[in-house]
Amino acid sequence: MAEESSMYVDMNGSDFEKLVSTLVGKIGYSLDMVKQQKTHLDVEAKTTDALGVTTTLLRVVKQKKTVKAEEVKQLYKDMKSRKFSKAVLIALSRFSPECYRLVENKPIKLIDGSEFNQLLGEHGLMPQEKERARTIYESAFVQGKNPERARSYFEKKAGKNYLRLFGSREKVVSVDGKYAPVASFEITRVEHREIGTLLKKIKTREKTNVFYVNLNNLETYYVEKSALGGELTVKTSDALKRVLGLSPRAVEIFADITKFGYASYRYLDKKFMLFLEENLEHLLMLENRGLIAVRPGHEYGFMVNVSIPEFESPKYNLKNSFEVEKSIDTDCKPDAINYLPEDVLELLRAFFAGTGKFIEIVYMPYYLCRYVDERGMSRSETLLTPKTKNGR
Repeated sequence: MAEESSMYVDMNGSDFEKLVSTLVGKIGYSLDMVKQQKTHLDVEAKTTDALGVTTTLLRVVKQKKTVKAEEVKQLYKDMKSRKFSKAVLIALSRFSPECYRLVENKPIKLIDGSEFNQLLGEHGLMPQEKERARTIYESAFVQGKNPERARSYFEKKAGKNYLRLFGSREKVVSVDGKYAPVASFEITRVEHREIGTLLKKIKTREKTNVFYVNLNNLETYYVEKSALGGELTVKTSDALKRVLGLSPRAVEIFADITKFGYASYRYLDKKFMLFLEENLEHLLMLENRGLIAVRPGHEYGFMVNVSIPEFESPKYNLKNSFEVEKSIDTDCKPDAINYLPEDVLELLRAFFAGTGKFIEIVYMPYYLCRYVDERGMSRSETLLTPKTKNGR
């Protein structure tokens, strides 16, 4: 658990109540009552619009360990018995995968520790940092860009105001060096293929690959070569986070479609309509998450709708392309670990329909830039900056 999440768990009760109440007010709620419980904080609030008044029960679970499904069940029970329109459950840590499955089709929103910190930051409520201590990372990718090069990169990407002859619509107001906790996993998938014409045999083949997943936001990393100059860059995919909370059958279907690239009428022949009938609910879930899309034309069916390399692609194994050191001493702050390696491993096993093991955590260096435009609106952008093995 990162220090920024545990900090709120250890915070004085009245100070924490004031922090949460202020945040809820800034988000747009009117507070009716705030009540401290032994393990959580309840906030009764409401919003008013043209359609009338909506009452909401917001509950903050004040603990360092993963929030389990029982908390979601209890909140739903309390919401119904106390006649609230909807509910919000905030964890200062993380939620188990079962929590996300339970809130499907229910008026309950889950906010984990990372999202809670983000909300505090967006509304200017993050506690003032003390003098920053240095951190020693046991294993980390080597930093490939100094702060000056990073700032220059972000300044070139600032949005321009093309209605004027001079000046930029956006300005860089801060560039901070940070480290993301990235876990590596070895996943093995067994494939069965029918070979031969007269004497058909089933050939079994094992494929193994190494995957790197950000434990703060569940992004999966892979390597791409830029069109200009051939420089290696780290790309990210949020496909794993989109799968989080789906039913096991939906994940199984997605894994199967990912393996073949599509599931079409032509491919499944007469079984396709039965497949649709039996799995329509799960297919709609996948389509709503943007994981699959309808495939039109004579091969009507579903196809993968996320940009991610094939399972066996060497692009996933970052250590083949970037330098790693066993001990890095830096004043750059680490991101919170919001997803446990064992939970991520279960997701990867389901996602790729395979088996596997957790290897280690390696920290990834990056820069976080904050832009502000002429209207005072801000946005953030990140740049992953590991050093390539050829020194570029």
